Amino acid sequence: MNHHVLLSSIGALAQSPASIGFIDFHRRWSPAWNDFSSSTLDARPLLVSLPGPDEHLQVVPDFLFYSVFGKLHRDGRYDRCVKIFSTQENFRAPWGECDYALTGDYSSDPRHLRYPVYASELFSVRNSPPLRHPCLSLVKDPSTDWSDVLAYKTSFCNFIYSNEAWRDPRTAGESGLELRIQFFELLSKYKQVEAGGRVRNNLGYQVQDKLPHIERFKFTIAFENTCYPGYVTEKLVDPMFVHSVPIYWGSPELVDDFNPESMVVATGRRLEDIVDEVVALDQDDDAYLAKLRQPWFHANTPNQYCRREYLASFLTEIYSRGPRQ
Repeated sequence: MNHHVLLSSIGALAQSPASIGFIDFHRRWSPAWNDFSSSTLDARPLLVSLPGPDEHLQVVPDFLFYSVFGKLHRDGRYDRCVKIFSTQENFRAPWGECDYALTGDYSSDPRHLRYPVYASELFSVRNSPPLRHPCLSLVKDPSTDWSDVLAYKTSFCNFIYSNEAWRDPRTAGESGLELRIQFFELLSKYKQVEAGGRVRNNLGYQVQDKLPHIERFKFTIAFENTCYPGYVTEKLVDPMFVHSVPIYWGSPELVDDFNPESMVVATGRRLEDIVDEVVALDQDDDAYLAKLRQPWFHANTPNQYCRREYLASFLTEIYSRGPRQ
């Protein structure tokens, strides 16, 4: 059984590798290939410790990335590690337990990097199933035939959620769990909204490949679990990847990340007013096409959080300080 995997680019082979490991991440997390490991390979090789049958790392690394899906990181064997906290949930950095943190929060603490969930999603979609009109970089191609995009959208709106109205007590901010169900029911009075998750499922099956499924919809209900400054997840960018206009409820600081004119912004508004806007866009092709032409990013240029060097510089600096003495 392999205990490590060595990752490197040709240009970085001459340098000594940084010893890292990942623990307490989601079960689909790849310890050998993810946005954290790939971002720094041009600067420094990585020796990634792999988990054993008991899920503990077989070799204790110098730098331990950990998340919220377990408590293995608290085991005494990792006490000497430099601990880097990361989460895709709306949790605060557990200072006192970690040395550094990457979350969606705004913070001036030099130990913290604002790294929104959607930035990680940009890495994940690179191996997406085939799509008719992909926009996987979220940069809109100015030569796009938007009438063709609209013609492909033969369905009205989708709603894909599997999280019922249960909320983790560690989260902060206003809950969107019940609010999005209320909106789903209200919008469904106008036209059927196809629900392909466990919540309010009306398809008779659960959607497996999300992006190819939602590509044919004009709109996607994209309500976050909670409304909290900076907490912007894959719920927003997944419809963006396939030019489905998001109906977004979530971070009140959305304008820092994306162009609000490219979507229907629901945050802070009456549900009835949001429905009226969606209905108006659905009934007016010119207005809908004008919305589609709006770039996702301001000036159609990726924001800093989506640039590889943004994450790489933070992590490279941590590695350069060396392991705990």
